[in-house]
Amino acid sequence: MQQVFTKPYCMLTLFRQFIKANKSGNRLQKNGNRIRSGTIKNYENVYTQLENFSKAEEFELRIVPTAKLKKNQFKTEQIYWKSFYSKFTTYLFSTGVHDNYVGSIIKNVRVFFNHVEQEKNISISQMHKSFYVAKTEPPIFTLDAGQLQFLIHDQTFEIKLDEMQKLAKDIFIFGATSALRMSDLMNLKMDNLIDFNGCTYLRTHSIKTNTFTQVKLPDYALNILERYKGKRKRHVLPFIYLNTFNNHLKEIGELAGWTQPVEKHHYKRGEIANKPLTQLRFCDVMSSHMMRKTAITNMLVHKVDENVVRKISGHAAGSKEFYRYVSYSQTLIDAKTDVYFNALNNAENYKKC
Repeated sequence: MQQVFTKPYCMLTLFRQFIKANKSGNRLQKNGNRIRSGTIKNYENVYTQLENFSKAEEFELRIVPTAKLKKNQFKTEQIYWKSFYSKFTTYLFSTGVHDNYVGSIIKNVRVFFNHVEQEKNISISQMHKSFYVAKTEPPIFTLDAGQLQFLIHDQTFEIKLDEMQKLAKDIFIFGATSALRMSDLMNLKMDNLIDFNGCTYLRTHSIKTNTFTQVKLPDYALNILERYKGKRKRHVLPFIYLNTFNNHLKEIGELAGWTQPVEKHHYKRGEIANKPLTQLRFCDVMSSHMMRKTAITNMLVHKVDENVVRKISGHAAGSKEFYRYVSYSQTLIDAKTDVYFNALNNAENYKKC
């Protein structure tokens, strides 16, 4: 390690102070709201990764203020941070993770450095701006409207399922209707149900966007609620562990015959990492994440206004995550291109020159 001439700060100590500021409310979001608990957990995970990296690679984590450094000293710091980024990302990849995970870690490291510069007033000449945030867009898998209707209405298929599979199916249908995450579904209480003018509404609060949403429930969703009424004190749906739920979804998909091959790649530094590719079936990629995506995608396919869909899903205006559904969902791509291809396929529209 090259000699430095300005007293350095311990990076891990500053990071602990950063986490404490988030927990106490001394650091807030730009809109003045407190930092969410999930975000703080992400910061804590970054701290753990930094600490493990420092020990495993014997790499000293320190921050040298750059305001009064001479030219050669400044160059030393540039070399140090380039080395940190290279060695830290290499360490992370060595643990078996992929681009999106590494990218999320580096993104939060950059957030920490912004805090150091802007709120701790420690000048580091934005060394962290050169930290590349790796990100690849995974494919979006959803059920189309026909598959969802099959799960809702097909009684012959219902008979094939055991009780836990039926529960998983019903929770999936409810999630694919309400666009709620699994954790939100498990936390729904009777207070979230509101009766008005002979209809039942599901009223939820999005912590992420701090907005309330009220959605009128269709008959099939009400039937699900009636089926499990009283099964769990004060809660709307019975509890099921996430891993158990996901495993049952895969079983349901296989029983339904949704075994068409799909590709799911993992990337390291922008290149496909899972070579040779493991052949996956559609049922193999079914999970709780598919509920919310199915709800949003199918509403968009059936031309529900985007502002209404965002209101239901709790996405903020301009949300990058939301527009991924618009741009990348295969169901949406098919719906749009079918119009064009069907026109080309219609020989009656062909006129000889």
